[in-house]
Amino acid sequence: MLTKRDVDHFCFDPSGPATQILYDEGGVPGFGVRVRESGRKSFVLWYRTKTGRPRMITLGTFGAMTLKQARDEAKDRLAEVRRGSDPLESRRKERSADTVASFADIYMEDHAKPRKRSWREDRRRLSRYIVPAIGKLKLTEVRRADVARLHKAIGRTKPYEANRVLALISVFFSKAAEWGYLPEGAPNPAKNVQRLEERSREQYVKPDQMPALAAAIDSETNPYVRAAFKLYLLTGLRRSELLSLRWSAVDLRAHRVRLEDTKAKRAHEVHLSEPAAMILMALPRQLGSPYVFPGRRPGKPLVNVTKPWHRIRARLWLSMNPKAAGDLRRRAEADLDARKRGPKRGTARREAVEARLLKLARRAMASDNPLRIHDLRRTTGSWLAIGGASLPLIGKVLNHSHAKTTQIYAKLSQDVTEAPMEAVGAEMTNAGLKVG
Repeated sequence: MLTKRDVDHFCFDPSGPATQILYDEGGVPGFGVRVRESGRKSFVLWYRTKTGRPRMITLGTFGAMTLKQARDEAKDRLAEVRRGSDPLESRRKERSADTVASFADIYMEDHAKPRKRSWREDRRRLSRYIVPAIGKLKLTEVRRADVARLHKAIGRTKPYEANRVLALISVFFSKAAEWGYLPEGAPNPAKNVQRLEERSREQYVKPDQMPALAAAIDSETNPYVRAAFKLYLLTGLRRSELLSLRWSAVDLRAHRVRLEDTKAKRAHEVHLSEPAAMILMALPRQLGSPYVFPGRRPGKPLVNVTKPWHRIRARLWLSMNPKAAGDLRRRAEADLDARKRGPKRGTARREAVEARLLKLARRAMASDNPLRIHDLRRTTGSWLAIGGASLPLIGKVLNHSHAKTTQIYAKLSQDVTEAPMEAVGAEMTNAGLKVG
């Protein structure tokens, strides 16, 4: 058996092989000490997995670990092998996903991107909320209190977003447990954290706002961005469905768009109204790109319209608030004049003032619950309801999976019965029905 004296006197032989190990003859099978050319010595263990695959695992460095400690560690690892485990693979998993931040990359690559159309939202929430708050913690160290604290902090201003983050954390840790990155039976830290109450958002573009919104959209220089926002309104498609739309899915002759892969996990056909079809007919096709809305990268679709949307809704807010718009424009001009450098006249100055104005408008409108991109899709459903469409029809157009989702349009759908019922009442009373 190996002794400390043996380990102390074991030196690297320059004429020997690259891997030089002194084994524990007559002791623990496969256990030994390895010496490198630098003179550094480490305790190692050779073993075979249950499938017969040879493995070598480093147990620790001689000096930081005693011979007895290393031998005991080797016995424990061999016991794991007899139970069917692979200590080296377990260690690799543990090191590759030691913290929440490191497992976030694994979660994105192995689950979110291959399986979720909304994977970009997962990535955004991970990078914006989860990793900054608990990213440095090991997966095994995250407690319910950590999750509840994060959920509460987000929920102070964004209850809906807080609940989405909570749901993501729950799936995140479920996958960590399923893939063996957490011990068997480890509790999910998102479990039993109470969700915040959510109120259905009923905001949509009103008829009197539509001219200003249309003008704000038309101020964008990119034709694909302009077309995308108009088609949000005219088709009710989800953002990911619209931006990833391929020409092969569009039948302009039949005024149809057919989506094979949707959030609802089923094929979905959308009728193109005459205005929607005209927008698509006028849209230039990019050579070599299969996408209706091509992005900057060749062969890739347009994926991010957040910045254009910020500009569009700022223009809309300025149009709906003319007094504030005048004050902010004067402030934007004063800010530009105060700079030592910058354009003083001509087109460059106008563009600089406009950019500053939109930035000031975004700040000013923050407390006014401004429109979101999803509100454009909600506008489609709302105008259908106002026009007298039934809730099942609205749900079909918007491709809702659950009837409950369509219920937010119930009030608007009921409102349209007022005029017909008033007319029926008038006709009946005129025909002799007495009411008093």
